[in-house]
Amino acid sequence: GHLAAACTNNRVVDMPHVQVRSCEDAWNDMEKASTEDEFDDFKEHMLEYLKAMRVDRTPIDLSDLEQAFRDNGFRYYIIALKHEATHDKVIVGPNGELDRKYTWALNRTLRPRRTKALAERVARTPEENLEWLKEAGTVCDELRPFCMTCKEKGHTSRTCDIEKDKEELPMVKCINCTSLDHRMRDCPEPRKNFNACRNCGEEGHKSTECEKPRVADESTQCRKCNEMGHFSRDCPTAGGSQEGHRSSDCTNERVMKCRNCDEFGHAAKECSKPRDVTRVKCNNCRESMFTLVRFNQ
Repeated sequence: GHLAAACTNNRVVDMPHVQVRSCEDAWNDMEKASTEDEFDDFKEHMLEYLKAMRVDRTPIDLSDLEQAFRDNGFRYYIIALKHEATHDKVIVGPNGELDRKYTWALNRTLRPRRTKALAERVARTPEENLEWLKEAGTVCDELRPFCMTCKEKGHTSRTCDIEKDKEELPMVKCINCTSLDHRMRDCPEPRKNFNACRNCGEEGHKSTECEKPRVADESTQCRKCNEMGHFSRDCPTAGGSQEGHRSSDCTNERVMKCRNCDEFGHAAKECSKPRDVTRVKCNNCRESMFTLVRFNQ
């Protein structure tokens, strides 16, 4: 009458690896294992006891079972632990109840060794531990679907009532004319030759190997005035420079400008005027008012 995804009944808990025995025989072996301090045997017989109760259709209450351990003087404890199950896992109670809050574990003491991971996961008192055990279970695989839109179980994103956020589509950009309304295959502009020289437009060499003089276009930015359309060597606003040679090949007398007073003829270290600290910049952070040496001192 329904699918597993829409099932609200208790899940069938089956432990095929556990031997089928009677409750009385399993309990007697638990008493023996507790007396001889055989932890692994005690846990195995405890699982046999739980399976025997399921076969007899007897409701299982881990809180009552832990109290029975204390009344019979068993040396082991059933403790409840806080556990947040992921979307693909579910905590199933001993009777098949879904979405339990805690997991249970068998331990030699009521308070396991305190670590940062367990400090906030265990109960503070034995009474609180018994209350937690009523909502405890084991972690199993989740059979119900998970919705990635509302983060709830029982349906998928396709059938979710909440409207899904629209995903941003990838940007379409033409690498031929840099327009954003079409692809390169639909570009009406003449196709560019990306293997050609950026300076002269011919193939066979790079722009750094081009023998023709460089020609500034609309995308060329001047490094002196930051304006477009010309090189820094052709800057009309820079002034004070000559074409045809570099500074290392210049035959004119070197012009020295002081960084402290902006006067010509001497360097800042030879300046006779008081040092202007507002002009001093740190070579490390590029901030004014101090140097790297003074900052380290």
